[in-house]
Amino acid sequence: NRAAAMAYNYNTGTQVWKEALDLDGTVIDYSYYDEGKKIVLATESKRGVNRLNLVDMEAGKFLLKDDFKIDGDLLAVQMTPAGVMYFTTTELNILNPATGKDAWNKSLKFKEPGMGKYKAGKLYIYADGNFYRFDPQ
Repeated sequence: NRAAAMAYNYNTGTQVWKEALDLDGTVIDYSYYDEGKKIVLATESKRGVNRLNLVDMEAGKFLLKDDFKIDGDLLAVQMTPAGVMYFTTTELNILNPATGKDAWNKSLKFKEPGMGKYKAGKLYIYADGNFYRFDPQ
């Protein structure tokens, strides 16, 4: 119920970081940002706890002091200009990478999960039998 993340040089196959990063759970989704210099890792444990963390790909270090716990099962994670959009079976919010906290005071809550996609600066969601489109900022 634990995993590790490691970076390797694509051309040479050599290890980039001195040591692997320990993850609590297995990686279920990810999203690169900042021109590939950083990555959002989403993990899920056997206990059903889902988490997000940000990794500096050059330094091989976590950017958040503690993993960010999310409610529900993760459906999508995507970096947006406002932060890390996460959409689960119960909620939607944006994680502010600078603070490690939700960007919105209250998550959008759902009774019936659906699907979500971030494209061309807009977030498109189908949940609770309705289709939503909005600007995450």
